[in-house]
Amino acid sequence: MPPSAPENVAARRIVGAVITLLVVLLPGLVCGVWLDTPVSIGEVERVELAIEDPRGEEYGPAPLYYGWMLPDELSENRADDVPSARLATILGMVIISAMTYVLGAVGRSRAVGVLACLVLAALPVARDCTLRPEVAAVVFGMLAVLVLIGVPAQLRQRRLRSIGGNIAVVTSLAVCVGLACALAASTMRAYGVYLLVPAGCLLLAIVLALIRFVVVMKRRRVQIEAFGGFNRRTVPWFAISFVPLACTMWMLQMVGETADPTVTEVGLLPASPWFAWPLVGLAALGAVAWILRLGLTIGRRRRVDADTVLFVFVFALLTQRMQFDPATDALAAAPALAIAVAVGARLALQWAIGFSAASSRSSP
Repeated sequence: MPPSAPENVAARRIVGAVITLLVVLLPGLVCGVWLDTPVSIGEVERVELAIEDPRGEEYGPAPLYYGWMLPDELSENRADDVPSARLATILGMVIISAMTYVLGAVGRSRAVGVLACLVLAALPVARDCTLRPEVAAVVFGMLAVLVLIGVPAQLRQRRLRSIGGNIAVVTSLAVCVGLACALAASTMRAYGVYLLVPAGCLLLAIVLALIRFVVVMKRRRVQIEAFGGFNRRTVPWFAISFVPLACTMWMLQMVGETADPTVTEVGLLPASPWFAWPLVGLAALGAVAWILRLGLTIGRRRRVDADTVLFVFVFALLTQRMQFDPATDALAAAPALAIAVAVGARLALQWAIGFSAASSRSSP
């Protein structure tokens, strides 16, 4: 290797990191362009709510989010303070974009994470700079999924720890997921949908453990090890599923009222069919390829991986969006749709590059 090769590798890594950072910041930048949109009556009411309940003792985390960026000296006209409060929406979009990238990179690949951020910036919800509770609820919910996607890696390392260490790790993960889900549900009650992600992982873990258990029982006699293996693969997911449910129920009992869904004209897909249908086609392509990949991976490993957790997240959020009122804010389903489209776009790019390379080789 020539002496300049390490410097070239370092330079490429720096350039790649800078480009990735800019792509992650892109949804927040797009949101900031629309900061000066006309103020709505609902935003004024939310600013007043932040002033009335600055600690969130009555209405949960939503007032804390509304007043996050309010100046110390408020104006007499509450509408003049809304642009300052909207800065919380821009920061929230940056955090959502960053977590979308991490989920795509950990669950699939870095290319999927970058493409997901680009798709998220192109969706109509990225241009909605309205001060609304959905942003805070999505941040908390995706934080739960971000912790959840790291659970399979921790479970694979259980043999390197003692029993007490494993119990401490699983308990910590369950509490973190539980607190994040509880904050999302206490911000907006409808956003308890994030509880479906650990529940879906638990269901898959039970099914896969049962399949493995039956295979082991057919090959051997009845042994205690077979029951121990079933417990090791299911008990952690039981804890990570039921602790968030208990935390959410406890938090909802403490909060008096949660925020209502925001009624908006901004949908999940672009209004133009020339942009909407390609996104739907790429999402469908990504879903088909993802299901086939999961079938092969699960059939071989028979365990829940990060890719499986990400698929459950995308499936749960997009399915739940179909049951919501189309007039309500679609921010919760936007990261899930962006990841699904990114998976299909990456596959389409691979096919295009492969076809181009094959054509260039076959040409004289």
